[in-house]
Amino acid sequence: MEKSGPKTKVRKNRRKPFSKSVQKTIGITQSIAILIIFIGVPLWLWESGNVPKLKNASWKMFILGSEKLGLQVENINLEGRDNSSRKKIFQTVGLKRGQAILAISPNKIREKLIKLPWVRDATVERYLPNTLLIRLSERKPMARWHYLGRLVLVDKSGIPISDAKLSRFRRLITVRGKGAPSATPKLIALLATQNRLAKRVKLATRVGSRRWDLKLKNNIQVRLPEHNPLLAWQKLANLNAKLSLLSRDIEIVDMRISNKLLVRPIKREIETIKPKGQKTRS
Repeated sequence: MEKSGPKTKVRKNRRKPFSKSVQKTIGITQSIAILIIFIGVPLWLWESGNVPKLKNASWKMFILGSEKLGLQVENINLEGRDNSSRKKIFQTVGLKRGQAILAISPNKIREKLIKLPWVRDATVERYLPNTLLIRLSERKPMARWHYLGRLVLVDKSGIPISDAKLSRFRRLITVRGKGAPSATPKLIALLATQNRLAKRVKLATRVGSRRWDLKLKNNIQVRLPEHNPLLAWQKLANLNAKLSLLSRDIEIVDMRISNKLLVRPIKREIETIKPKGQKTRS
């Protein structure tokens, strides 16, 4: 009886599945190959001379191919928004999820954004495969401008911003008069040199596009000079600190004349009381 030898193990040739990184590499390679086809074929046709028709056709073909590869808008990130309406921003740029991301022009979106009242500047960045980043630089309100019977916010450059939701900015100084917005930055800088006194100013009126009249919270009017108003403002602060000038019953402090300060007291009407039975002479 013959003994059988040891059993031979039969190895099956099974291929190990590709790792995720390899599968991803293969996917990217296939995507690049498809894009090359979509780009290369139109370029080849371009050189054939049929330029006008090919221009639109090749671009549409390219965008269609990019959509099939998943290059679509899925995430829209918005940064730097404090006062601008989020809803208004998206209505303005007209972006929708699912759009071909390569068909979107960042420069055109920026041009639309900077037309919005609160937007001083904007940048739009595209991150493939599916993300857009919108970064805003908003205007900073500096004062409220009383113009044509309504209040309008102006920024530090004197540019009007908006007349909506002004209650949030009621602490800002109100200015009025011809040329007031463009002159307001210098006025704010002047007032800031005497911050304690500046807090008492509620209204500034530009007079003849040359100088300012200030109205304090207790209704005293301060007439600043055209030339060297900073010196006059400092002088007023010193006098008020020493003499409590602005706490007195005065109506106007006139500083328009160099080296002089004119004060007008509040006019009070004197009431005459007639004795009973006295007849008025005709």
